[in-house]
Amino acid sequence: MVGTTPGVPRERVAFLESALKKTAEDPECQKRFDSMGTPVDYAPGKVVLGDVNEMLSLSGEEKALIGSFMGAKGY
Repeated sequence: MVGTTPGVPRERVAFLESALKKTAEDPECQKRFDSMGTPVDYAPGKVVLGDVNEMLSLSGEEKALIGSFMGAKGY
């Protein structure tokens, strides 16, 4: 996941999203990441922001359950 600070001009955000999407969809890039066992995928910033906001609104019990599935400690 890649993020930036609030207030970045829209044209810069659009450039970054375009560059990340091209990279993620490049067959050679996908081969390299696959060979490392790390799949790469692209999602637009608005989608990721929605997902992050949804995760932040979860209850403590829901966070603990998800954390246990992911092998995270401290939840």
